Formats: sequence, C-alpha cells, structure tokens
Amino acid sequence: TLRTQGVTWSTEEYSHPGLQRMYLRLKSIQRFTEVWALLERSYALGVFAEVDAVVRVAAVGGGPGFELLATKLFFEQRFPQVEKLELICMDACPAWRPYAEELGFRFLYYDINNQETNPLEVAGLERGQLHFCIVSCVMIYVTNNQTLDMFHRLVHEDGVGAILLSERGE
Repeated sequence: TLRTQGVTWSTEEYSHPGLQRMYLRLKSIQRFTEVWALLERSYALGVFAEVDAVVRVAAVGGGPGFELLATKLFFEQRFPQVEKLELICMDACPAWRPYAEELGFRFLYYDINNQETNPLEVAGLERGQLHFCIVSCVMIYVTNNQTLDMFHRLVHEDGVGAILLSERGE
C-alpha cells in the first residue's frame, strides 16, 4: 500500500496479526518516547497549568495505545493530584481495540476522514468535557482543510484545551 493510496498501510494490513506483531515491537518505544517528549514540552510551556481533578485525553489515530500509555505515566508522575484520568483511544482500525483495552483505555472506532462526526460526538462528550487531544503520526495522511477545520472546532467551539501534535514532517 505504500504511497499508492496515501497511507502507510491499509486498515486490512494493520489488522493482520503478523504486521501487528512487528508494529508493536518496532513502534512502541518510538511512539511512546515521542509523545513523552511532547508532553514534557507542553508542560514546560504551561499547557497543563489548569489541570483539574478529572482529566480526559483522546488520542486520535491512537492505534494500540502507545501515546496514551505515555500520557498515563506522565500524568501519574507530574500530576498525582488528578483523581480521574480518562484516556480514550480513537482509531479507524478496530483490530487495535484489544491492545488499547488491555492497557486500560477506552477504545472507540473513529475515522478522521469522516467529516460527519468529530471526536467529541463519537466519545459521547459535551462541550468542555474533553480536555486534551493527542494526534500522533496521523497528519501526514489527512493534511486537508476538512481536518484542520475539525481541529479548529474542537478548540474554539468544543472547549478542548489543547491539541498536541506529534509529527515527523511539516
């Protein structure tokens, strides 16, 4: 699928147990580390200055949950006063569900290309209930006006405090 459809692998390929095994082995440390560094930079810039007792974070394109595992451990270390940390993994590949759920995260099917819904609606949350959104290694596939409009709405209309992007390209 490389470069023929604008994606690294198709949903069917991501669902293949052999690819999943290799993906889990090869990508786990990289994606965890990239998001941990992103969280540290965000912390240093004051992004988390107004963290309350309940914090909800959604990882759009969260796959098996590497980014959320980094988020969980980061918040446990930096914000032990947080009473409830709700972590939501949102991905268009349902085959990642067992991995995300095994790590203790809520998994929701969400296709960022479907402009009929947004993450808030899919999660069943109301304005202001989703505090942060992590997007890691997704924008390379969906850099278009519709996706940017969706992120704009999340921050300016839906009350998301920040969208944290971890990408390798511009």
